[in-house]
Amino acid sequence: MRLRVRDFAVLELCQAASKHRIARVEALLASGVDPNARFDDLDSALSGVEEDWASGDKNTRPPIFFEDESEEPPLYRATRHLGTSDKANITRLVNLLLEYGADPYALSRQRLRLHKKRSVFPGETVDDELEELEELDLFNGLFARWGIIEESRSSEFKRARLERGSNPEAYAVFDEVQFLSKPLHNNDYDIYIDYKDALPHPYGVRSVIHSLLVAGAFVQPIFDFLGDKLDVERRDPQGRTLFLAACLSKLGLDGPVNGTCTTVIDAGSGEEMSDNPFPQKDSPWRELECPSTTRCNGPSLLEFFVSRGSNLLAVDKYGRNAFHLLFDEENYVRERPAINDIAIKYLLKNCSSLINQPDKAGIYPLHMAIRWMGIAGLSGWDLTRAPEALYRVEIPVNELLSAGADPLARDSRGNTVLHYLAASKLGEKNHYVGNEQKRLLRFLLAHGVDPMVRNADGRTALEIFLTTGNDDWVDIKELDDPEGYRVLGEEVIDTFLKAGYDIEQRNAAGQTLLHVVATLVSERAAVWFKVLEARGGLTHCQKTKRPTRLLMLQNRMVISNAGL
Repeated sequence: MRLRVRDFAVLELCQAASKHRIARVEALLASGVDPNARFDDLDSALSGVEEDWASGDKNTRPPIFFEDESEEPPLYRATRHLGTSDKANITRLVNLLLEYGADPYALSRQRLRLHKKRSVFPGETVDDELEELEELDLFNGLFARWGIIEESRSSEFKRARLERGSNPEAYAVFDEVQFLSKPLHNNDYDIYIDYKDALPHPYGVRSVIHSLLVAGAFVQPIFDFLGDKLDVERRDPQGRTLFLAACLSKLGLDGPVNGTCTTVIDAGSGEEMSDNPFPQKDSPWRELECPSTTRCNGPSLLEFFVSRGSNLLAVDKYGRNAFHLLFDEENYVRERPAINDIAIKYLLKNCSSLINQPDKAGIYPLHMAIRWMGIAGLSGWDLTRAPEALYRVEIPVNELLSAGADPLARDSRGNTVLHYLAASKLGEKNHYVGNEQKRLLRFLLAHGVDPMVRNADGRTALEIFLTTGNDDWVDIKELDDPEGYRVLGEEVIDTFLKAGYDIEQRNAAGQTLLHVVATLVSERAAVWFKVLEARGGLTHCQKTKRPTRLLMLQNRMVISNAGL
């Protein structure tokens, strides 16, 4: 994290590009400033990056970046921000940078997140405190970098004024020729400058063009400038082609090449939609258009890559194909999933070999889609800020099953589709999504998925459902009252029992479901304990040699009344 500004001209170019100051960018480039150079004292973007940071053996937890724009080159900054300038000006700026040799495949350093609240496999435990500490540490490190940059800029400005014989304390009026003297932000970074990392933070590197695709940024100027020279099969350090990067787009493969997710985010936040990147006749986003809204009519990202002959069957270093990435848990933004409806239908029809192709961790696209359905459905959507049609997150799951996805497929840790469904806060959030999850549960059980299957940890799907708590998913709001938990518990437990679940079966520790629930301390556990008890669970538990846990929960009403 230690930073020293070495080249103020490059720093100024970066900041001018961020603010879309075309005249200043052109003057700096004409004076010989390299658009690919770093302004800090690192030798390259690979400084401090472990050689194996993105190796394929990290397939169970592919690296996740913590974005710090201060590490990015001018081309990324110019294209990333849309809103302060129109597309025509950004196109001029991007063309200018590319004409002077900006590398669209250049690598930039980014710190990696090691701890995430969302687990990879169903039922995995997570460390809330460590995740929160890492998040705080990453942001403090980010602010520290900006603080050092601001302090360095201020010192350089004073030095430059002294050289010209001017008052170093005077605050110059900005013009396009002077050094950018005004702070980039209103934040006071002084308290962060001496901050030292509380945790070790490894670094990875990412490509400009790949990361812009993932961000749902305005990439058309780069594509148009490169034309036939665009290398659609160029892979980033994680082994992703441009098409695979687009599968992670926060805009979505259905979005146009000349679109950006910024306008959709703004519309979802209550602002007027200035630009609709989804102009299709049946697009739900047309609900939010206003009289001044313009529609993007360019080819979609999918159409673009198909027309360029991209390999749609490609996989990345972790064995993840297009479907895995389309259903990646990070593939939604501000409570809104990326729009991939048309793309999914196209890929199901034309790339059917991907449907039952697991990644290196043994996870199938159907597993990812079920988990994504739960994540997206649990993100607190507000229908006043997003079209109602976006709730239809069950459609891709249904389409996968109709196209031949194997409902009996198990991952490398023995988890079935039921385990993934059970770990997704089954039925607990949003009545529409919750009802669809319960419908899917009945469908899978009716089509032969064994409810008694235990994963590598010896846990059944019902056990995971009963023990999945708020620590396993972010932004979960509890049901409003114990009655809601009772109704949900009865419905899910009875569905499993009707499918042949044996409530008497014990796990490797000799515990029945009632024992397992008895170890939990929550309102939910108290209610579900009663549901299991009413179905004969207590009688079966009394046959075991370990009844002490049950005595703990006999006081469950006291625990609940205490607010624990």
